[in-house]
Amino acid sequence: MVALVLLAAVLGLSAMGRRFWCRNACPLGALLALLPGWAVLRLRFEENCTRCGACAKACKMEAITTGEKPSYSARECISCYTCVARCPEAAISIGLGASREGRSTQLNLSRRRLLQGSAIGIGWALLGKLEVASARAESGATLGSPHLLRPPGSVPEHEFVKRCVRCAECVKVCPNGALQPALSEAGMSGLWTPVLVPCINYCTEACNACGNVCPTDALEPFTIKEKKWLFIGTAVIDRSRCITWNSEKVCLVCDEQCTYKAVYWDEVDGRRRPFVNDQVCVGCGICEKKCPVGPEAAIRVFSFGDKRDMPRAEQKKFRKSARPLGKDYTLLPID
Repeated sequence: MVALVLLAAVLGLSAMGRRFWCRNACPLGALLALLPGWAVLRLRFEENCTRCGACAKACKMEAITTGEKPSYSARECISCYTCVARCPEAAISIGLGASREGRSTQLNLSRRRLLQGSAIGIGWALLGKLEVASARAESGATLGSPHLLRPPGSVPEHEFVKRCVRCAECVKVCPNGALQPALSEAGMSGLWTPVLVPCINYCTEACNACGNVCPTDALEPFTIKEKKWLFIGTAVIDRSRCITWNSEKVCLVCDEQCTYKAVYWDEVDGRRRPFVNDQVCVGCGICEKKCPVGPEAAIRVFSFGDKRDMPRAEQKKFRKSARPLGKDYTLLPID
């Protein structure tokens, strides 16, 4: 929805002014406009120009002005050469050299506008570093949303936001659509980076597509077998919402659906209650997705179980140290 709103805003502004985004907001265009004097190819207005104005009407950037002597703004020109094709007299040509006739490189910015733009740019950069939507620990890890879940195979958070280029390749290949672009979960510097959203769908155990397509190793490749010890979060049961805990009803959904067999049962007050073995649960989110309690599930995945700062060998060791808990509970082998 956010991407749709941004697109609608760009199109709406285009209705107010021709190519509004390109002329006023595009950061690439602003960067290129800083170096207009270095252009190798330049427009030239020939003597047979009749001042008909066809070139000015055709110019996508409104860079051409006509009058007694036609000219164009080099900072606004994007070198599309539509004016050359539209001129009925063939009076506009493209030439090499240092000719400045009819060519303006003047930057028309008031002091107030320049200061405002600089302040906005500096402020935006500081927001990204200060993490308004999150805090930074001394280790550099982001402590943002408690539900900030990264895809399996992700490097530690402070390194992840540096490597990820927001290409969305992992989002595209996720078969369940469980990976979504982050909004406020990871702060300003983590905008559009991939996050796992269990309420939309869960991370399938027999899938490693995201790790195979990441071009920057923000998600390092992993095997299906390794997913058993790639901890991205931990499921927690909300006893005030779980119908097995707060009523006399029986529900086995989280236990039945968990492919890692991280849910075990133990007797409390004479009744069997569900628990989560945090040394087995990797945070795939299938329990949250399948939980029948709504609108918010009675079991949710939290990011505090994330162990991405640990080498994979250490994560595997942590998983292998898991012990059977409760009655009739059997650990699945990982080797």
